[in-house]
Order: sequence, then C-alpha cells, then structure tokens
Amino acid sequence: MSGNPTIAFGLAVSSVALAAKSGRLTLRDRVNFAATVLRQIPEDPEACAAVADFLVTVEDHPMAAGAALQAFLADWLDRVSPREAESVMQGEDAGPLFDWQGRRDLQ
Repeated sequence: MSGNPTIAFGLAVSSVALAAKSGRLTLRDRVNFAATVLRQIPEDPEACAAVADFLVTVEDHPMAAGAALQAFLADWLDRVSPREAESVMQGEDAGPLFDWQGRRDLQ
C-alpha cells in the first residue's frame, strides 16, 4: 500500500467500488474499507460522507453505490492540490510511495 494518503484512499475506493459493482463485496471488505478511510483521510468530511453514504447503500444497491463512489473519487481527485500531485509524480514525497521501495534487496 502507498504511504501517500491520497493514493491509498484512491486505491481503496477503486477496489471497493469495483467489488461492489461485481457483487463480491463482503462485510469484512466493508469494515476494512471504513478503517482505511479513518486512517488515511479522517480530516476530509466530504470524503468521509461519501464513504458513509456508500456503506449505507451498498447492501441494497451495490451497483449504484459502487458507481456513485467511483464518481465521487473522480471529482475528489480533481480537487486534490495539483502541487501535491506533481510532487508525488516527481518523487518528492517525504518517503517512498510504497513500502517495498524501501527494501534494500530490491534496490
């Protein structure tokens, strides 16, 4: 998983939304997703609200909930600071983007 909260949140949203749309989202997946959001972006009320809406509706309407979550992610990513996105793309983040990048045996 990425050390960057924006990337980690985006990956989590994408995987959960696709699992919901395919009908393969388990209760454990939903709990893990909620925990990821609380760890990665607890200070973003809009993202937390979108995730809460998803968790409330996914049981009865998984395809619609997954599509709504994907739409939220697309809009949310457009609002992420371009400066932050550029620094991540250039590798100027405080550390490696992924845990495996710090492994000495892979360098």
